[in-house]
Amino acid sequence: MAQVRSGKIDKPDCKKAYYDACLENMIVQDMRYSRQRKYKPLITTDRKKIKLNDLAREIDAVIAKYFLSQFMQFEPPPIKRIISFYLNTGKVIDAYVLNKEKKKQKGFDGPAFIAVAAIRYIDDFIDNFLWPDIDEYDPKELYARFGSFLGEVLETVRGFDPDMPEKIIKLPLLEMKLALFPGQELFDKSFKQLIQHKAYDLAYVYTRINPESKCELKPKDLLKLAVIDYLRDFTEKEMEEETDFNLYLYVRDNEINPENLIQYLNEIYTDAVEDDSRIFEDTFGEFFNTAVLMLEEAGAETVC
Repeated sequence: MAQVRSGKIDKPDCKKAYYDACLENMIVQDMRYSRQRKYKPLITTDRKKIKLNDLAREIDAVIAKYFLSQFMQFEPPPIKRIISFYLNTGKVIDAYVLNKEKKKQKGFDGPAFIAVAAIRYIDDFIDNFLWPDIDEYDPKELYARFGSFLGEVLETVRGFDPDMPEKIIKLPLLEMKLALFPGQELFDKSFKQLIQHKAYDLAYVYTRINPESKCELKPKDLLKLAVIDYLRDFTEKEMEEETDFNLYLYVRDNEINPENLIQYLNEIYTDAVEDDSRIFEDTFGEFFNTAVLMLEEAGAETVC
């Protein structure tokens, strides 16, 4: 920078072409290192330190490699958001799926917190900074790049959490595929997979934090809860504020006939009633009824 200020950029020791070639790397490096002290170390239950900055720096490098312009705008999730995700992810599962009281969390399990933090970190980038820009890309090029990006992120996180499963990246990849290549045939083949992948992710996070529950909780047990998570897309708040994949807006805006989806939702609801599940009581029941009505209206418009 001293060379630029003093007007010596054309001198042999600082050629403009070299400067231009290095500028991007200089900016990226500066941004990455400026975040090194963003997260203060946390203490685990066995009195060890969790250094999230090391994880964030490695993920940042992958983000910048594939999506530089979005990385330049990226604001990593605050530590309170990550901690909240870690502490609260199991409350609904305990209450509505396992029917037990949630025990007060005492401290953090190191490997589990790293896994949860990595998921929250990369999800925030995809949902809030990449997704709003997908229309700027060629669909085939973006889908290929996004797949490579997720694969490299997975390998990077495995450097901190070797047990991170490959299946954890299937949900964002499927949502991206649906968004980039909208159509009735793909949707009918994929909407059940959306629910299944969501259920798997919920089960993974819960059992990572509560390893003793692996024998009593399986992904299929969370299908109903995964449906509820997608039914939130039908609320006015989510439609106005959400920047990533929204199930209702996808059906409506792409003129998808939701007949098969409605049938599947009714099957899930009937199954919950027969199991005496509390999952669709109160607020969740309102979500379900509202979503079905909105889908029926969208379907009627599609037929017309």
